[in-house]
Amino acid sequence: MRRTSWKLVVGVMGIAAIIALIAGCGGPKKVGERPGRPIAAEQPAQPQAAPIAESGASVIDITAAGAYAPTWVVRAKKCDLSASNGSLVCNVVGGTDTSGGQYGGVKFKVGSIKAIAVDVTFTNPENVVGAFMDLTVGTNAKQRVRWDFILPSGRHMPAGKQSFTFRPDKGSGGFVFEGGPATMDKVTHASFFIRVQAGSTSGFQLHRMVVEK
Repeated sequence: MRRTSWKLVVGVMGIAAIIALIAGCGGPKKVGERPGRPIAAEQPAQPQAAPIAESGASVIDITAAGAYAPTWVVRAKKCDLSASNGSLVCNVVGGTDTSGGQYGGVKFKVGSIKAIAVDVTFTNPENVVGAFMDLTVGTNAKQRVRWDFILPSGRHMPAGKQSFTFRPDKGSGGFVFEGGPATMDKVTHASFFIRVQAGSTSGFQLHRMVVEK
């Protein structure tokens, strides 16, 4: 009698386990759901700037004498410019001052414009932690419109030649439109510059700069 009861209990438990297993495997699943990890909210995509049409483009002679202002640096050790096969090469050497970001770049006179585009290759992109396009009114850095490409820790700039177009209220690639107190129809100068890691060497090769009047 005891043996029969034991076998009956085991049999009932086995059937219950099988039913539970089938129910678990066949139950509905939510797409993308991972146990213990919340589903990230989808971020709205920023409108991207349309490339400047060649028919409406005005090319800035970036290697002509006087076409660019002297290089400037902020906390970095130095920033050098040189021309190479029609391109402008900017090398930035990071210094030891870690009180803030270390920047280097170049400034051009462009006049009043509707949009601006650059073709650029970052050198040693693993050492670049940010890139910026500022359009300013004269040499007043406070009167500007800005786009920035800020990289999170562990990420670096893409390798190879990149093309970016900057228009009001629109991003371009990894660049985000940050705005500013100035308006595009009042700007006169364009500054393209990067932020580098302290003590590292990096830079960019500016192949072409085009504006839309």
